[in-house]
Amino acid sequence: MNFQFDSTTDGRAVKIASMIDEHARESLLHLVESSITADKLVAELEKVFTTNGGLPRALRMDSGRR
Repeated sequence: MNFQFDSTTDGRAVKIASMIDEHARESLLHLVESSITADKLVAELEKVFTTNGGLPRALRMDSGRR
């Protein structure tokens, strides 16, 4: 799971939440909004987990550090 931040040419913020199934190499979550609240993210994750057979055994997040 990863979060990215960008802006449009007119300066508006764009937030992106994405999640890849590393085994299947499939994009499971691709949420692009001007604002992503915790409630919105939880709702989208619940949809992904319901559609793809339940909770994952592990969820790894990119901390953004290199």
